[in-house]
Amino acid sequence: MDDAVRVTAEILERWAPILAGLELKSGTRGVFRVTVDGELVFDKNAVGRKPQPGEIPELLEARLGPPLAWRRSRTA
Repeated sequence: MDDAVRVTAEILERWAPILAGLELKSGTRGVFRVTVDGELVFDKNAVGRKPQPGEIPELLEARLGPPLAWRRSRTA
């Protein structure tokens, strides 16, 4: 589950304002898939490993565009 939470954070940090939704589904068989609009982007079983940090955002960038600079700076 830690990997799913990490990937979710990576996605939300970059594209939260343009996402209509994001869904996590828990399971017991080690399934880790990422789909966008019904199209498979990443499948742990197909590649034989978990996604590396930053890998899913890299795959999504072609579909969602470059990461947005939507967060305000915390320094003021």
